[in-house]
Amino acid sequence: MIDDKLLYLSVRIEEDVGEERNEILGSGVWWQPEKDSEYMYVFTAAHVVNKKKNIVVRYLDKDEEEKTVNIDENNIACHKEAKFGEKILPYKDVAILRCKNININIHYPYRINGIDNLSGNRNLIFRGYPNSLHQISSFCSSNKLAYAVLETPEKINNRFTYRLDTSLGIKPFEANDQIIGFSGSGIFLNDNSELLLLGIHSNSLGDDVTLNTCSGMDAKLLIEICKDNNWDIPDEAGNINGELFDAVYNFQEEIENDCLEDVMKEIINSNYEELIKSDFCGISKECEKKDCHYECQTFRNNLLIILCILKYINKVEEFSKLKLTEQEKLIPIKYICCDGHSSMSRVTLSNFIESLKTDYLKRNKVDDFSLILWGTRKGIKGKEKCCTAKQFKKIVRDIKEPTASKNQFDIKKGFIQTQQLSVIPIIELIENIDEDTLEDMINIIKTTIQN
Repeated sequence: MIDDKLLYLSVRIEEDVGEERNEILGSGVWWQPEKDSEYMYVFTAAHVVNKKKNIVVRYLDKDEEEKTVNIDENNIACHKEAKFGEKILPYKDVAILRCKNININIHYPYRINGIDNLSGNRNLIFRGYPNSLHQISSFCSSNKLAYAVLETPEKINNRFTYRLDTSLGIKPFEANDQIIGFSGSGIFLNDNSELLLLGIHSNSLGDDVTLNTCSGMDAKLLIEICKDNNWDIPDEAGNINGELFDAVYNFQEEIENDCLEDVMKEIINSNYEELIKSDFCGISKECEKKDCHYECQTFRNNLLIILCILKYINKVEEFSKLKLTEQEKLIPIKYICCDGHSSMSRVTLSNFIESLKTDYLKRNKVDDFSLILWGTRKGIKGKEKCCTAKQFKKIVRDIKEPTASKNQFDIKKGFIQTQQLSVIPIIELIENIDEDTLEDMINIIKTTIQN
């Protein structure tokens, strides 16, 4: 569970002021580079560590043993453009602490996911050490889990606002005092996907956390600090690798056909970043890597196979349309990944069509009589695995929704969501590729696109 991982990733930042107890400054989050490095890092807010010298990081190891590490003054780096104060909204309020690699007995890698490609209403989660929960006898009990919802990404200022969940239990008119100490906490996306760091908790808005609203700093600012100091650089989600060399091994395991092997060798040196970013590729609920589906190995393996099939049929590199013969019209094609509900171990054609209707087709305009190539990591159950546009229309009409949203309805045209699509699972194409011929596979395509 992500909340358990954050217990060990979250740290408390203190200053040794030469007294019996250290002064509590705020919170932070560990980051260990995936590659071999002699260093590890703590991400936090600039106002937490600015002008501090004798910083101590207090943390839990996997056995919940309380440990500390001292940070050398030369290993404290605030963002060079950071601004903060009592009467101003913080700007680029992030900082990084560096220390020699120590064995903290945990390994929870995560990546940076900036706010560039995010809209509001995303679920967030973070852990920190609010002063109000400070327990001298129990460091573990001083840690608090908090949930929030992303509200407004202010991309131009690398800042975002979010609404604290009422489960945090903050009291009106005492809120600011209660959340002091959370500053510097790492804010993660909370959507059952991989660990993705969205930002750093900076401050509350208004007097006493008005409307439960706080402000965070874009995690991409941390990358800028690392580059400025020649430190290890965190991996960033969203960088699309358009080269498909990582899918070649799977291709050779799955496909035993000399013609497609030759096509693969012909196209493998091309970069398909633009194709991956285009509407040729897509996802529909549910997808474990919904924020970075292009990194899913199943997605990439299937994509290489699809491109080879389309190149073989079309002869030219026109992957978004299909043309089986000179006389036939071009058929639009989409490659869509969908695993159905997470509770399902196997999915059906109807599950996929329901997902298209309730998710993908609400977000994307697709022409009638397009061919959908369906990718999934799960097994497909049921006799019916493919469907023609006519069959799709019948299935999709039987799927009921509570209400139709306004943007789906056109008073002149009625419901604008497409009703006629052909669907072929990619695994069905693979299973019909013979060593000596591609005729069976092509016949499946021909049969399915007949309207």
